[in-house]
Amino acid sequence: MKMTHDQIVFRFLLESVVGACPDAKVYIAGSVNDDAVWSEVAAYLAETLDCITLSDGEPFLDELLGSIKQDSVSHCVIIPPFAPWKSLSDSLRHQHHRLNLEQIVLQEAANGLPAGGMLTCCLPASFLSMESARKYRDRLTEMHAPSLVVSLEERRGGITSRVHEAFRFALLTITAHKGAPQPLKFFKPPHVSTDEQLERVKADFLRLQQIQGGSTEMGYVVRDGIAGGSPLLHKLYDPKFLHDQKSMEAIGELKRMDELFDFLPILHPLVDKKHLFSERAAGLAAVIEGRQITRDGDVKHDEIRHWTDKTEGRLLQAGDICLRKIGNFERGDLVLCQIWEKDLPAVAAESVIALRPKETLDSAGCEMLYSLMRSERFADFLAARCGGSMHIHRSWFGEMQLPVPDEALRLAVRDINAAIGHFEHWKQQAIRSRNVLFELSSPKEMRNEMLAAGRVSRLRSAAASAIDDISHRIRSLYPHPVAIRWRAAEVSRHDLEGYVELLEAAEVLTFYLACMAIVQADVVDGMKVSWVGQISKRLAKGGEKSVGTSMGDWLAIIREVTESKQWKKRIDEAPFPEALTFIKDDPEANEALQRVSDARNDQAHGRGPKGAAIGEKFDEVYPDVEYLFSATEFLSDYPLRVIEQTNRDSMRKITRYTYRDLMGDHPLTPLQTEESEDSELEAGSLYFVGRSGTLHRIRPYITRRECPECGCLSLMYLDRFNANTNECILKGLDHAHTATDANITNDFRYVGFLPVVES
Repeated sequence: MKMTHDQIVFRFLLESVVGACPDAKVYIAGSVNDDAVWSEVAAYLAETLDCITLSDGEPFLDELLGSIKQDSVSHCVIIPPFAPWKSLSDSLRHQHHRLNLEQIVLQEAANGLPAGGMLTCCLPASFLSMESARKYRDRLTEMHAPSLVVSLEERRGGITSRVHEAFRFALLTITAHKGAPQPLKFFKPPHVSTDEQLERVKADFLRLQQIQGGSTEMGYVVRDGIAGGSPLLHKLYDPKFLHDQKSMEAIGELKRMDELFDFLPILHPLVDKKHLFSERAAGLAAVIEGRQITRDGDVKHDEIRHWTDKTEGRLLQAGDICLRKIGNFERGDLVLCQIWEKDLPAVAAESVIALRPKETLDSAGCEMLYSLMRSERFADFLAARCGGSMHIHRSWFGEMQLPVPDEALRLAVRDINAAIGHFEHWKQQAIRSRNVLFELSSPKEMRNEMLAAGRVSRLRSAAASAIDDISHRIRSLYPHPVAIRWRAAEVSRHDLEGYVELLEAAEVLTFYLACMAIVQADVVDGMKVSWVGQISKRLAKGGEKSVGTSMGDWLAIIREVTESKQWKKRIDEAPFPEALTFIKDDPEANEALQRVSDARNDQAHGRGPKGAAIGEKFDEVYPDVEYLFSATEFLSDYPLRVIEQTNRDSMRKITRYTYRDLMGDHPLTPLQTEESEDSELEAGSLYFVGRSGTLHRIRPYITRRECPECGCLSLMYLDRFNANTNECILKGLDHAHTATDANITNDFRYVGFLPVVES
């Protein structure tokens, strides 16, 4: 008999599951009225398997149970007749409430096998995920342990050419009368059309049968099984899918939909028909059906068909979310909208799922969750859970998880909304200015007003356009020592002085990032940066001309915190998490940082370029430095703040302080005021500001002082240490000048940069 590749795969799977038991039987339903749905399958299975054809319909069940008992069958494959509950006889319907014929066959056959017997049943794939079959699956798996689920996608010429290509089969293998959980294997072969693909499928399934954990190309093993009644869907427990779902924790804590939203009562058009009206009138609410929710996230009011007076407990509010309950979700066809004041008054119909954010969610959190629900990623999660169903069921939809955005993300959403508000205001202002011109009495007055109005709009447009330039953002928005070094490097000549300026800009950036990592270790209990100890040991041995800190030290610190397993577990506690992960998230930044570090090391040891090679080396290194600066744009989110003056209000437990945010390439920034609950704020000290406004002291790693060489206020860090004189040699971040200070030595000893002297 000529077989398709998919039929060969199907037969191979059955041969494999019964391979350990040569006496295994294959029971298959016969044909009725020349309906050859299963006779085609029986013909090609019988070539290698012991096939027994039984009567179609309800007699199949009695004949099957009789054969199992008479022949003492312990291992079998069943391809049963499929019939809905409503078409069964009264006796079967009474005995097995709301079970389809194939479900009855599976249940009774499993009960008839001896303990430890194996049964593989061919079922409609929908059985694996149907919410209506949850209790049935729970009862079945409570007595019999599932061990294998194979998902098969039917296609023309597949298992049988007599079934529509949209119909899907699944194979479920269970161990009879084994209540204890056991490893559950999932397998989903692709459509096979060549011999090469066929061999790959066979090899992969044989490998899956041999392993007790892990995954293969087309399958995987759930070591401890799954909870009874849970859907037996291939993608739902796929390690890759679970990893993608868990990765959402980077946004925030994962919570169930029913923990984030209330499911609102809906109107049933058939049940509540007498409360429906075809004309809009006062006191009536629009009935929003799934078809009226657009893919653009809006409601088509001109297509509203009904209005209702049955609104008690059903009225929607602004901010509610409505989803189409029916759709091709497997293809990402999720359609939803957010309700606005213009949509009210309204209620949701039966074809809609209506959600109301719980009071624990603020407006920014709601906006992010709505955006996530409209994303392709959420559509993928929904597709995995629906298992081919075209209906969203409230029960399992409520079990789906979404990440609750953390405070930093909520602040980002508020900032974006504020920006949108500004842009809209400016747009309307420009439109009003343009329109009012033609209301002026004289052409001369009109001309002057046009030029004035246009000037403001042009300036706003120029400022907004400049933000698209990364160099402008660095000069304007990055912390001052980083921004001013970039400005100097950007305008440098391609000579030796300019090349050194470029490398020093990269070194200052690297130090600044390492400093953020060190400060985070000081903030989070139990965390430390081990490389600081290496620096301490080296500096302790130095004299007047000792070897100091280097870019290699700062790079080592960045690498240490990036690779730290402890930090990976506690990343949520880090006030500046990007400083711990940016080179891991962006491998190109990691490689660029290494290349620039190598160039800096070569230059420091006399191996740098000379003569005409300097210009070529400058052109080679500049793109790496520029990429590093662009890859660390998160620095603009964390202001560098110097506190000028503090005033503690002990009665109100508040510290009022004046400060300057040292951001951008200009050294002089406006003086501002703020309040904090921190009673230990230090006047004259520098702080990193977290996204939520928390202040984290930087002293002594960076201090602000008057430079002895130029007399300007400068930001300085530890460059070398003279152990003979107990003096620290500090170097400017914003320039290369140095200063000597013995008074700060004990501070560096306290934080571990220098060893503690035993008294």
